Amino acid sequence: MEAWKEKAIQLLPERRDDIAASENIDDLWDDLEILFKDAHQKQPVDSYTIARIYDYARWCMIQTEDEWVAQAIDFFEFLPDDAAIWQELPGHMRYEEFQGLDTLFRYKRTPDEYRAFIEFAVAQFVAYARQKKKAAARKKPQPKRRRYPEE
Repeated sequence: MEAWKEKAIQLLPERRDDIAASENIDDLWDDLEILFKDAHQKQPVDSYTIARIYDYARWCMIQTEDEWVAQAIDFFEFLPDDAAIWQELPGHMRYEEFQGLDTLFRYKRTPDEYRAFIEFAVAQFVAYARQKKKAAARKKPQPKRRRYPEE
């Protein structure tokens, strides 16, 4: 079995039959993009599926096969096309990774479309960071009290 199929099955085992039936990675990515968009539309959002598709895209990006890399690039390029995806970015991508994809986000977009996406996404990253910081502050462990044996 091809490595791209093995990795996809490893990350999305419940989709084994669909993945195995894919004739090429292009067909697989067509299916994954639909799954990815559907996961964003669910209530609540299916973060588990979203995270695994991001992981697959990251894996494809570091491979030596040009076609695999090209498919991952196409995936990242379409992220700004759907506002539902914008809201979930910070939960699935580090800000540094987001910045590294800037050229892909600019591609096929007018300056106004690009600016709207970046402004919204950065605001989401800031809000997400604040939320995580507050949650961490609430979970700070309390120092243990020392118990002394009775004398």
